[in-house]
Amino acid sequence: MTESEVQVAVAEVWAEVLGVEGASDARDFFELGGDSLKAIELLFALEQRVGVEVDAGQLLEHPSLGELQDYVASQSR
Repeated sequence: MTESEVQVAVAEVWAEVLGVEGASDARDFFELGGDSLKAIELLFALEQRVGVEVDAGQLLEHPSLGELQDYVASQSR
């Protein structure tokens, strides 16, 4: 996947898990209603869709969509 494709895939998974459309890159996962169960769902879906394993600690370090997109893209190279 290209970096752009990874970023789109992360945004799609983010929107599906949180039930949001057009989320701002700066909004925090937990501020948008994310909880521990949704975090697990998000991390599992990212691994399935993008092929990058992201652990819960990385979600805590990169809690916004933009930060998570950048992190996942950097790991998919």
